[in-house]
Amino acid sequence: MSGIRQAVPPTARGSHGRDDLGPAAGYELSFTANKVVLEVLGADVDLTLVDLPGIIHNHPKGDTYVHQVKAMTKAQLQPEHHIVAMALPAGLDPETQAIRLWVREADPEGARSVGIFTKPDTLPADAHIAIANLVKTVSGTGGATTALALGYYVAVAQQPGLQERLGAEALRSGLSALMVEALQRELPEMWGAAQGQLDKQDAGRAGGAAAPAQRRPGPGAALAAVAGGRHAARPRHRQPRRRQPRALPGPPGYVRGLGRAAVRATPAFLVGTTLVCALGAEDKGVKLEAGAREGLGVLDLGTWEDGKLKTSAEAEAALKSDEKLRAYLAEHQFPAEPMMLAQVQAVLWDHAGRELPTFSPYSAVEELVRSFKGRWREHAEACLARAVQLAGAEVDAVLQAEFGAYPKALRAVRAAASAHLAALQAEARQALRELVGLEERGVFTLNALYFRTQLAAFEARLKQAHLQRKALSLEAETKVKALLDSLRGHGNAFGGPQDLLMAQPTPVDDELHAMAACLAYFKVSFKRLQDGVPLLVGGRLLQRLGSRQGLEAALRRQLGPDGREGGAEGGLVDWNEAAKSLLAEAPHVAAERRRLSDLERRLREAVGLLGGTRA
Repeated sequence: MSGIRQAVPPTARGSHGRDDLGPAAGYELSFTANKVVLEVLGADVDLTLVDLPGIIHNHPKGDTYVHQVKAMTKAQLQPEHHIVAMALPAGLDPETQAIRLWVREADPEGARSVGIFTKPDTLPADAHIAIANLVKTVSGTGGATTALALGYYVAVAQQPGLQERLGAEALRSGLSALMVEALQRELPEMWGAAQGQLDKQDAGRAGGAAAPAQRRPGPGAALAAVAGGRHAARPRHRQPRRRQPRALPGPPGYVRGLGRAAVRATPAFLVGTTLVCALGAEDKGVKLEAGAREGLGVLDLGTWEDGKLKTSAEAEAALKSDEKLRAYLAEHQFPAEPMMLAQVQAVLWDHAGRELPTFSPYSAVEELVRSFKGRWREHAEACLARAVQLAGAEVDAVLQAEFGAYPKALRAVRAAASAHLAALQAEARQALRELVGLEERGVFTLNALYFRTQLAAFEARLKQAHLQRKALSLEAETKVKALLDSLRGHGNAFGGPQDLLMAQPTPVDDELHAMAACLAYFKVSFKRLQDGVPLLVGGRLLQRLGSRQGLEAALRRQLGPDGREGGAEGGLVDWNEAAKSLLAEAPHVAAERRRLSDLERRLREAVGLLGGTRA
């Protein structure tokens, strides 16, 4: 190799040393391909290291040495069992170096090549790009073009103080020394911080969920809160302050819409330009100004839009085509399709002669009543559906509050409660249809006093509408009554303005009487429905929903004979084991509990240790 000198024995050098040998050029050998072998004895190694000459691109004596070095290097790169260690100067792109190009030819996959970057400490301080490229190449993030299967290394010469800051052990020792200094300086503050964390931990645990051993909810007791209407179906708004205490509880929430929905399915008649309905504001659950005739279920269409409806025919046409009027009727809950006087006359004519002359045929009134029946089932079932919706939401909230920390139990009890609620709803719906069916198929009441009272009131309103008499003010009505009272000694039998009105005969008295009888009957019938539907929903659905026995039976059906969800019907269930399985904490909750307990233990130990150190 270049630069090798002939060995000269020390005795031949003389006393003058190296200076007596003359110029070195006289002893320098020519460059050859011969190998200098260094044999290591006594070591159990089987490794050959080949140090190739540095790659040159020109030489003062010509290209012979350049080609010789290239051929020698490529020859050593070819054997498959050779591991190639490329020395690459840091700061230069390895892909532009000749050795990298030759290695790629001999080892395209880079499976037996390793790169060694040398002299990284010679990079200038502002060589950010070169340093970044060096880091990417060594870390393997430089891209596919620089990737080597054996990777890259960085070699640096030893420098004073560098050894103390290289390696994990040096880092650990340095940090330990800094930690000791910080502990000595910050010990009082650390004790206070640890005590604060412990107090915060105690407060968090006090407000958190109890451990499973401390809390075992009972499904029957939890659901008993929804029995008998004690659930979200009951109105939660604040009642207005009353001078007298309420004698009976207010209606549950699911009933509040029943009157509003069913009221438009009741009968109404158009007499002249006046619409007379079976139900008033009190039945509808709406509030009107004091003295408003709409409160009695009477609406004078003759005053609509500055009195443009002058006749019964105009009022009838407006009810069918005037969208604004129809919207007003819907807003104030008046029936959408009233019956006209001509239609009532046709019904009475069809039944004439079937009963005694001069009497209003009972069969005609019965047909009038039946013509308005069959409209309440939809509204009654909507009331039931609303109750199921509210009760289901309340049940789910109760279950979430009771079993929220136990997902398996929550899933099983929720499925059982849902199935139980669905079964109760089906039974209640069937009973509701039977109740409404009885009301729709029959025309009957024993509440004769209330019926007669309502009959007289409706007949007076209808006749007043037919005669187009305006209602008297309270002051005028009082004066008429006083005048009639003064005439009692002269054979007067009239007690008030209504008696005078009813004494006036009209050609349509039979029709007005039949209308009044129909309206009075539906007033009675609606009162039965208004009470019967909530009673049935409460008894058949809500009270049974809060039954512990019913829920446990549903839970048994849900779990089945083997105590697992979805089991078959029948068989015996070890409920103690099933409860333990269902009430097992969720894994993440149990893990969080263990973490908090361990944190509390360590904080207490730290507080104790730091407190002792302070002392």
